[in-house]
Amino acid sequence: MGENWLAQLRAFYDKRVKELERYDDEPALNGYKAPGGSPYWTQDIQERLLDDITTKLRLAPEYYVLDVGCGTGMMLRHIAPRVAHIVGVDFSQSMIDHAKRYAPENATLLRQDAVSLSFKDQMFDRVLCYSVVMNILDDDFTRSLLTELVRVTKNGGLTLIGNVPDSEKQKEQVEVIRKLQWNQPMPHPRPLQRIIGRPRDLWRYRIRRSVAPSQGNRFYAKDFFRNFAHRVDCDINIQPVNVPGFVYAPFRFDVLLTPRSTTRKFSANYA
Repeated sequence: MGENWLAQLRAFYDKRVKELERYDDEPALNGYKAPGGSPYWTQDIQERLLDDITTKLRLAPEYYVLDVGCGTGMMLRHIAPRVAHIVGVDFSQSMIDHAKRYAPENATLLRQDAVSLSFKDQMFDRVLCYSVVMNILDDDFTRSLLTELVRVTKNGGLTLIGNVPDSEKQKEQVEVIRKLQWNQPMPHPRPLQRIIGRPRDLWRYRIRRSVAPSQGNRFYAKDFFRNFAHRVDCDINIQPVNVPGFVYAPFRFDVLLTPRSTTRKFSANYA
């Protein structure tokens, strides 16, 4: 498969930061804004999500952590006080530049492609990759990403691939989101609000029409990750996204991989 989707996705996130900076609109997850506003995404839901992630990572003060696809750094900022150091990487330079403005002292932010990380083997105690694989349209690309995540994770460490859309529940998600959007009350702004808001709405419409990713969510079967774990000698634990109130949680799962081989050798081509 060609990689036009990847260039399109990168353009989307580069443009998304401009929208963020122009209107001070914090994205919900790594650069995406949850649809529909507060019924879908509240401060309480965000805190529950971050708590779910940190609980599954089982962090410790001496750990070195890598956040792949860190976006604007929302999760990175939450994890940083709990560890010795955290590195955030993203393929969008615009996202990295934005995240640097708010980065804690024990954080490093770098623009890198997830399938060709510059770090040494077994460098990190914990590796996080959240709300990323849903954007990938090519199976080999996903496997190359997973290979890199596991490569840089210490033996006995943990890699968390989070918020993965479940192919078994794809129809359920589509139906639930459709009903929520249909029942969403239409706002009736005052005349002055309509005047002020019109340039903002036109700007957002132009962004989404010009560079919005062609896919909604990429759904995965759990066996995709089980087969990968078997090939690269990892223990695997698949868990639900345990975030009450998060509209997508019932249709997602998290994958936890623990490398166990002391002589791991990986192929970028998954040979």
